[in-house]
Amino acid sequence: MRKIDTENLSRELSERRKEKNLSMDKACKEMELSKPTLSRIEKGRIPDALTLLKMCEWMGVNPSKYLIFV
Repeated sequence: MRKIDTENLSRELSERRKEKNLSMDKACKEMELSKPTLSRIEKGRIPDALTLLKMCEWMGVNPSKYLIFV
């Protein structure tokens, strides 16, 4: 079974957005995500697969970084 490491994903996503000095709106536009979606994920919610891929592409990391095999 696979789970997503939402703790690290949300922390790193928020940190990356702040490093780039981007508002939530600008980051959403760049990732092609809605503001509510990004907000939920930065609060630790589990993203769907497509959203995870978009965020990881935007951050320049492999999505497998956030997968936990249990």
